[in-house]
Amino acid sequence: MIDIVTSDSAEPRFIRTMRIRARLPCAAALLLPSVYAANAPTFHVSPGNLYLVAAVDAKARAPQVIVVNNTVANSTLKWRSSVSGSGASYCTVSPDEGTLVDQSAVLLSVSASVPAKSGSYSCTITLSDNGSSPKATNTGSVSVSYAVYSEGTTPPPANTKPPDVPQALSVVPTGLGTISFDWYNGGDTYSAVAGYNVYRDGVKLGVTGLTSYQDSGLATASYHTYAVAAFDAYQNTSAETPPMAGTTFAPAPSDVPATYESLYQGLQSDIATDVALIDAQWTGAKYPVNYSASVTNANDNNGLRTNFTSLTTVNQELDALQALGVNAVMVTLGFPIFDPNFYEFIGQTPAQAQQTVQNYQSFYELVAQDIHGRKDSYGKPMRMIVEANPLLTVDSSSVTLNPTGYYRSLSFTTYEQRRSASTVAVAKYVQPDYLIVQSEPDTDATNDYRPELNTPATDVAMVQLIVNNIEAANIAGLHSTIMLGSGMGTWQLSWQQYLGTPGTGTGLLGIAGLDGIDNHVYNFTGQQSSAGLTEELSVSMQMIDSAHAAGKFASIAEFWPNKSLIPTDNYIDVRARNTFSFWAPVDQQFMPIMFKLANEESVVYLSAYNDYLFWAYEPYASLPCLPIYPSTGTENLACDADILNAEAVTSERALGLGQLSSLGTSYAEDIATYWVPH
Repeated sequence: MIDIVTSDSAEPRFIRTMRIRARLPCAAALLLPSVYAANAPTFHVSPGNLYLVAAVDAKARAPQVIVVNNTVANSTLKWRSSVSGSGASYCTVSPDEGTLVDQSAVLLSVSASVPAKSGSYSCTITLSDNGSSPKATNTGSVSVSYAVYSEGTTPPPANTKPPDVPQALSVVPTGLGTISFDWYNGGDTYSAVAGYNVYRDGVKLGVTGLTSYQDSGLATASYHTYAVAAFDAYQNTSAETPPMAGTTFAPAPSDVPATYESLYQGLQSDIATDVALIDAQWTGAKYPVNYSASVTNANDNNGLRTNFTSLTTVNQELDALQALGVNAVMVTLGFPIFDPNFYEFIGQTPAQAQQTVQNYQSFYELVAQDIHGRKDSYGKPMRMIVEANPLLTVDSSSVTLNPTGYYRSLSFTTYEQRRSASTVAVAKYVQPDYLIVQSEPDTDATNDYRPELNTPATDVAMVQLIVNNIEAANIAGLHSTIMLGSGMGTWQLSWQQYLGTPGTGTGLLGIAGLDGIDNHVYNFTGQQSSAGLTEELSVSMQMIDSAHAAGKFASIAEFWPNKSLIPTDNYIDVRARNTFSFWAPVDQQFMPIMFKLANEESVVYLSAYNDYLFWAYEPYASLPCLPIYPSTGTENLACDADILNAEAVTSERALGLGQLSSLGTSYAEDIATYWVPH
């Protein structure tokens, strides 16, 4: 005859919440279940404190429960219970002994009979080793307090309020037949959470008192969804979490080096999950998306250009991309390429600096003319997308045109003004169809040495300044044949603050002269959490929906499946790693995800970034050096540079011979599959 009224025992902790779109459950990877190096079994009991109410005239109430876990794999925990304390003769636990094999759990019933005398009582239930193999390293205990009320008094009512729903459920495949997942305690106002019901594919899988679980014995390459519900000692049960998906590993192909086998399996698993999720929601709708790729030979990060009149390599690349089926191309062209102050800073005379700027303007005008002079499959002029991003420093191995010193010499006000003037020049002289004035605030914050851009309001104000200055230049065709966009990577911290909310006049969405919102998708492991690619897809879709709600176009100017599952991975390491030939099947599996997303979400253009891999990968057996993986810092930079240089030679050779890699062939087929007339 008991009732438990435990106090709230929620522990304060830093919780990095995952932003999850309801119609796209997320596969993710946070913490692994508690698996200890030692194989001796250990007790874990929850909750640790119970408050029972026993009334003299009470009618029998349901016993309360505790959950006991053996937290160690490959062990057997044999336990028995004992009771001590002032109310020991009235406290019972059932069953009072048992066995837990491997990482398993059991629900125990705790109750108290009514003492003859009213008052407050307490007891301690202790679970101790009863012949475990090996011997248990600890004991488990629960403190129990209860009160007996005299005749004529009314004990407190039973707690019927369920716990809060668990938070931040995270799912990560951890083996050929294993998926692990964890979550945060959602809390319970009235009593401590006792345990959790765990569900696989909508069917109850088990119970645990921990905030993690490992599901084993599954088929390889099998897709599953998981959910969790919390219950308290009264067995009040919360609603289930939104389902989260994961796919067990498949064996890696034989050509994958042992060093990268687990990475390959992890990436392939994530992509398989994303394919299943996208396929489940794709309606089959098609939209006149402009399919694009970046033009490597016109990228302003290639270093100081010495020949401004020959477009031979650019033409060759454009010919190949046109044959591939694209009807748009993306060119990276930004600050300080059109800024004479930069060339003076690196030693040119004012006249020389002005001439260099004129040379660059003439070159990119020729590139634009070449692009616009071409026709797509339906006879329409090809489109040009320009990202007016600053030159890279930290994230680029280029040493022939490095603006690090120049960036550091500028105040933020001067930086904004000169970057804006450079972007106005791009709009005026190059006149692309789409001009993206800002792409990745966090990248600029690092590479331009502008930490100010890590503040959403500062970045948005800079974009507003650039847009205002472009509009003040009275450029013909602005907002009709020259559309202005801005955005960020989908991994951007505080992306909602950068973007703003439709209708509120805040963020990028509040800039009236901004025609569209662009986003980039790259990472299997994101910066804002370890949810990775699936979260990036979810954020991308939310950005797109917000752009449409604000009456703006939506676009994806850069996407690629970066080969990393480590949040702190060096970017140059990742760039070099992307070129390895054994990744081709992973890239081919990834591309249709983006095509379906772009069509379902009515994106105006979709642009793949690493177009050189359409012509050739770098054969792993022929690498000039083998980088360390995983690395701990910058020890691979020299090797990375050698690999990227080798890949440039390999891809240029294949491009000159008119050859396509297996990915190039696949990308052309994807365009043909999803193409509709524009």
